[in-house]
Amino acid sequence: MKFCGFILVFTSATLGTAAFGQSTTVTGGDLLEACTRADMDWISFCNGYFQAAHDLGVLQGRICTDESITRTNLVEAYEQIAPTVFADDPSAKSGPALPVVVGVLSAKFPCQ
Repeated sequence: MKFCGFILVFTSATLGTAAFGQSTTVTGGDLLEACTRADMDWISFCNGYFQAAHDLGVLQGRICTDESITRTNLVEAYEQIAPTVFADDPSAKSGPALPVVVGVLSAKFPCQ
């Protein structure tokens, strides 16, 4: 059991530093990089991150989606739109990802 705990901690530490270095802040660019990896751990991370960002945007009245929208749709919207956001505002790539994600999702899924 101790060995399994070690593997879990080691894997988490390795995954965290692989994409985000030593920072606890996920930048817009880091998130785009992490969410384009074909690795189940990163896919799960992205699904959770985008679910939380979606829920925040819904609570703020900025994002409106119906039941047909999946977490994959949310991530795909970010993958498509974020590069344009970064080109228009390079600071968005190095700043915290959450406002970028909520902005992208609110542009893609606006409330009427």
